Amino acid sequence: MANINQIDTRHYHQVLLDMLLAFDQMCKEQGMTYSLAGGTLLGAVRHHGYIPWDDDVDVFLLRPDYERFIEIYTKSALPKPYYKIVTLKNGVKEIPFARMLDMRVGVEHERSTSVTTAWIDIVPLDAVPVESKIRKKVIKKLTFYRKVRIVANAKVGSGRNMFEKLVRSTMGPLVRTLHLQNAVCRKMDRIAKKYPFEKAEYFSEIIAKANYCGTGRIDSFKNPEMLEFEGHPFMCMPDYDSYLRGQYGDEYMKLLPRNKRVAHGVATFINESYFKQNGIPLPLENRQDILIER
Repeated sequence: MANINQIDTRHYHQVLLDMLLAFDQMCKEQGMTYSLAGGTLLGAVRHHGYIPWDDDVDVFLLRPDYERFIEIYTKSALPKPYYKIVTLKNGVKEIPFARMLDMRVGVEHERSTSVTTAWIDIVPLDAVPVESKIRKKVIKKLTFYRKVRIVANAKVGSGRNMFEKLVRSTMGPLVRTLHLQNAVCRKMDRIAKKYPFEKAEYFSEIIAKANYCGTGRIDSFKNPEMLEFEGHPFMCMPDYDSYLRGQYGDEYMKLLPRNKRVAHGVATFINESYFKQNGIPLPLENRQDILIER
């Protein structure tokens, strides 16, 4: 028997799109420039919407706007009562960047313990140090802490090979037991934003990727190009070709072979506890339709 709480891909994509539209509205209200990022940006360029096998949404903000965004929206009302912004500043311990959540939708991630509700990642773009020696030190430090963070958030038994499974099954619970996740993420945050953004020429998403792939110019980012994503225009960095080549290679416009079209591995469902806690009745049939406003 099918799970009546399960949400199909069409409905889940709509949930994420609604959040993205709300994020767009929030940024415009505050005069902030953002950009679609990662697979979301690639989807806008190549598919004018979701990559068919993708199941998340990513956006960028330059570090000064990112800090202002989370300062405003961790204290102010969001466009919908079921939306929430979570970050290190309001108690999140697993990630060094912000997430926007839809509390109505539960998520089970096959590899990570840090995701439990529908989300979009809101990632800051940080200043790239001028000197190559300094850049190498930054990446070396962030790479180490990123590995610790991934292990700490990994589900027991997950991994691409036996060594990864062993490390994640032993070290992950230990790091969580010692409550080191928050300390690791705060360390990454301090390293990433150490260099003065006001004097920098280039940005990169070093806090998420721990590398400089997809580096771009700060001045051009502030003059975004509007690209269509699922029938709506969204801000995108104008030098997206350089960014996408850095992230996905020179042939990013070509589809991956079928055996490499891998999603994040999430199961999505109606989060009944949210509705019960807020006294909202659930329909007996077509429950996922309550997630799409008519």
